[in-house]
Amino acid sequence: MNTQEYETQLKMLEKTLEEQQKQIIKLQDIQELQELHTNYAYLLLARDWEKIADLFTDDAVAILHKRGRFRG
Repeated sequence: MNTQEYETQLKMLEKTLEEQQKQIIKLQDIQELQELHTNYAYLLLARDWEKIADLFTDDAVAILHKRGRFRG
């Protein structure tokens, strides 16, 4: 192999690595969302309103029927 072929192959490998890194990040994001959803559903069934509120950002507001308004 000559230098040009090595450089071409290296660029292809770098592109493949970059694409795989993006896929890994996407899969990690999906897993985190699934875990959040599972936790939310469990806490909802357990009616643990304070812990449900903890799943959201500090500026989030949840208005729950007969339970009131929760921030955070």
